Amino acid sequence: MLKTLLTNSTPSPQLQHHQPLQIFSQLYPHFDYYWQLEMDSRHTGHIYHFLDRAVSFARQQPRKYLWERNAYFYTPGAHGNWSEFTQMVHESLSDRSNRTIWGPVSGTGIRPLGPDPPVPYPEQDNYTWGVGEEADFITFLPIFNPQDTQWTFPDKLWNFRNGAGTPRRAAVITMGRYSKRLLDLIHHAQATKGLGLASEMTGASWALFHGLKAVYVPHPIYADGQWTPKELARIYNPGPPENVNGAPVSIWNFDHRFDHIMYRLSYMFTTHSAEDLYRRWLGYRTAEHEGGRVVSTFFFFLLVWFFCSGFGIRNNFADFSVLAIWGSLW
Repeated sequence: MLKTLLTNSTPSPQLQHHQPLQIFSQLYPHFDYYWQLEMDSRHTGHIYHFLDRAVSFARQQPRKYLWERNAYFYTPGAHGNWSEFTQMVHESLSDRSNRTIWGPVSGTGIRPLGPDPPVPYPEQDNYTWGVGEEADFITFLPIFNPQDTQWTFPDKLWNFRNGAGTPRRAAVITMGRYSKRLLDLIHHAQATKGLGLASEMTGASWALFHGLKAVYVPHPIYADGQWTPKELARIYNPGPPENVNGAPVSIWNFDHRFDHIMYRLSYMFTTHSAEDLYRRWLGYRTAEHEGGRVVSTFFFFLLVWFFCSGFGIRNNFADFSVLAIWGSLW
């Protein structure tokens, strides 16, 4: 009953982070690609160089076993360099290629408009299809199958013929690059058929439906803790090789088993490390036995009340920064 309600009701505007981007692409259709970046992210290097390198990396990725590689948290200390990682995934799928994604998927109720594979089966391709092809969707965290997970929004989809049985993919954090072609396909399906998925499933799923190129671009992520690369790779990549993180043991399960690691990464939907780093920079302690000043709880909440009531400031990271600065001055 719950899944029927979720898959046949009106899409929620609260779960449509791409609406402004879609509207922008309709009003300014002369761009080939559009970036969506969240305002609470910070990049410590040259952002143009970072994005340009991400595009170049995505362009060079072959389509063979791409969706399967996309699901991994690539960890160089455990997986080796990118060629060694690609070979590892290849070998793990040697007897499972019929379970991998090759072109558009079936069972969506949508007529795919993307390119057909040049050969019937992936094992017939020598990692050539897709090389030099621009990616329609680029993201900065793995793309996984949410269907059998306890992720936050696995069944948040609307008006699809097969309901919760519709194949789909998710990529946490709605930052990345979207092609005009992909945004037009999303817009048309939403506007004419009322089809919809939760924000973090939208870009990846429509690329999956139409056989478009989607790439997760690995980048340096700092883990604030004493874990080895092999430990992190084991914890963050559970499940069979054709469906990493798509099984009930997914790292994306919102059961809080690994919050002590997940919330200590430098790039994630939320992180404690950023707050701790900022507090330490101000000279405040973040743990009971750590050196530094102690923040008065009463004074902190007094500041929160003052700013929120006097200036109508919403609770986000930037506002917390203002409050912390005022606290340090006090």
